[in-house]
Amino acid sequence: MVDNNEDYLDRPVSLSGDLLGFSELAKSLLTAIEAQPNQMSLTLGLDGVWGSGKSSILSMLQHEVVTSKSEDEIGTVVVSFSPWLITNRTALIASFFAQLQQAVKEAEDRIPSSWYKLKKATAKNLSKVGKKLNKFSKVVSITSGAAVAFDPTGTAAVAAGSAKAIQELTDTAGEGDETLEALKVELERALAEIAKSDPTFRIVVLIDDLDRLDPNDCLEILRLVKAVGDFPAITYLLAYDRSAVASAIEQSARVKNGDAYLEKIIQFSFKVPPLEPFQLRNWLRREIGYIAKSEDLSSEHASAVLDVWAGRLLRTPRDIKRLLFSVRAIWPRLDGQANLLDLVWLQMLAMKASVGEQDLYSWVASYFQSLQAVAIGGAVTGKLQDQERLEEIIRVLGWQTYSNDGKITELDFHYLDKLLAGVTDSYLSDQKEERWIHQLAQDDFQQWRQDKRLSSPWHWRLYFAFESPEYAIIDDEWAAMVKAASKSTEELSTSIQNVLGFRGKQSPNIARQLLDWTIHEKKNERLDHADRWLEAIVQNATFLKARSPKDAVFGFTNLFDLYLRDIAVLVFKDLTTDQRVGLINAIFDNPENLDVGACLVRKQMHAATKSSNDQERQMFLTSEELESAKAKQLAQFRALTIEEFWLLNSPYDVLFTWQHLVEESEQSKEPIDFIAKATESDEGLVETLYALRIVSSSAQEGIARLPHSYIRHFADVSNLAKRLQDVAKRGDEVGERAEELSQLWWDDAKN
Repeated sequence: MVDNNEDYLDRPVSLSGDLLGFSELAKSLLTAIEAQPNQMSLTLGLDGVWGSGKSSILSMLQHEVVTSKSEDEIGTVVVSFSPWLITNRTALIASFFAQLQQAVKEAEDRIPSSWYKLKKATAKNLSKVGKKLNKFSKVVSITSGAAVAFDPTGTAAVAAGSAKAIQELTDTAGEGDETLEALKVELERALAEIAKSDPTFRIVVLIDDLDRLDPNDCLEILRLVKAVGDFPAITYLLAYDRSAVASAIEQSARVKNGDAYLEKIIQFSFKVPPLEPFQLRNWLRREIGYIAKSEDLSSEHASAVLDVWAGRLLRTPRDIKRLLFSVRAIWPRLDGQANLLDLVWLQMLAMKASVGEQDLYSWVASYFQSLQAVAIGGAVTGKLQDQERLEEIIRVLGWQTYSNDGKITELDFHYLDKLLAGVTDSYLSDQKEERWIHQLAQDDFQQWRQDKRLSSPWHWRLYFAFESPEYAIIDDEWAAMVKAASKSTEELSTSIQNVLGFRGKQSPNIARQLLDWTIHEKKNERLDHADRWLEAIVQNATFLKARSPKDAVFGFTNLFDLYLRDIAVLVFKDLTTDQRVGLINAIFDNPENLDVGACLVRKQMHAATKSSNDQERQMFLTSEELESAKAKQLAQFRALTIEEFWLLNSPYDVLFTWQHLVEESEQSKEPIDFIAKATESDEGLVETLYALRIVSSSAQEGIARLPHSYIRHFADVSNLAKRLQDVAKRGDEVGERAEELSQLWWDDAKN
């Protein structure tokens, strides 16, 4: 286990964190190096693609040298040279020799005390080597073309730029008559004597990131290693991606075959062994397990992410480290608000599938925007095009079609149905004609929301932008309502108003989210104090109805009425007798709930006439309770004032329910008489008709009108129309409103 994000940065894996067996490879490399005679210069390569673990292997090799050091000999001295950090050629050369001087200094510090008696001349030689290296490096650095004079390929003159530069290097004096060649010979002789006196002595220079260099600098390092720094007892181990270095050589040295050029410099190249995919996945699983804590990593969801998709997208140790770093950096912000496995999958896509033809990341983001539209009652176009584009991306990522018994061709989608809401299959058959994305029901949405999944329209923006969508009720807001419900109906009602008042500014359909969430929680037996929830929803009916969508089929029926009935059915079936009585009184005895109570009573009366199956699905009141509710409603209708009627949110619910309650009695004209009284005066006519405006048909294009088919049950439509025209002739405010209303008559028979 790693302790902090620094261990996940793009740095070499430490020995303690070696889950991939690199330490054994490092030991083998060191053994191979130390088995070679130290009387010569040796140049080796460590070849592997970017991110395959070359830097980790070099780091572990250096660690092995430190732990195997002996007190009776100088042994192997290791220094690291990082040319990628150096910005110009002169500094590159100076730094190169500075590292050699550092290694010589360390070797000098390791000289056993017995040498000063038995090998006095050798010890003295080693002390002089550092000084001569310093002098040699100064002469070599006279020109940035320093190493060109020793180019083993014979192409030096091209890169040097002039014959004068070569002349300066070969003839320039250091001190007295010492030329560059003379200095090099002295260094070679001194190092050879030390190597002969101590067969264990060698300097190993580790040069990493050769493939990251500018092509000219890359070529410069190769020349330094082969021609300038080829001293006895010095081994160079260069780490690189062979194809990248060969390309750099071809570009800088202007040769046709960079591989052939490289073979003249590198005596032997070790290949970084390919890692078994299981090793990488096991490493990822182990580290995600430390982060996940309680996450079930044996689930099908976990297998889809950590085995299938990780196996497809993550190829190198660097891939794993970058993924783990990004997850550990982001997860503290999302812990408790999101799903860790979904975050891991999304970060995989961001790293390895977000460019060009394999840009699944952008497709997924676009798909979630579509799901958002569906969740709030909108429609989505281009589903077929989205499906076709996803097929193209999956194929580019490497998933191939295969033949099933030679009859059906199938494209394996590898558990996308476990990762994306609305995707119905894990594979696609060429015989499958129907669409298989965007196939969602509200219960599906609620399950994804409950689990805080990436596909949840209430959570997806958290994964991308660390914030919830503005249109959505967030988990904390729901938690606040749950807490309020534990205290009282009044506090829950206030909490609902606060949440929907804020969110309703961003989404006209915010009430649907609350109602869907309530139904889902109740179905899954997680809604405590359900009677309080129903009562609070009834109390806020006007507020909720105004923020609910219209029915998608008819276009003018508000879905709130259907949701309210469904919630009532779910809630009432689990209440005790006392709770049922209390809730019935709270709903049907309260004048403030008159129109919503009327709607519920009317729907219960209608459901009572249906088959037993429909009654079981739609009825929430017993026969006795329904009679009690009817009596309570009728009493309230008869106590209703005209002014109160004008303020009703759903006057037609009141009028039609009232009529149904009295149609078999001698008082069957009560609602008709009420409207007649309400419209006696001109002012009353205008106010009453204004209250009776409604969208009763999708053909009205959302404009509230006065429908004949509704009004005729309670008044003479022709008479009202004629009176309205007469009032419109008045030259006052009442006349202006009458003129406006006269334009809103809606003859359903003609339209």
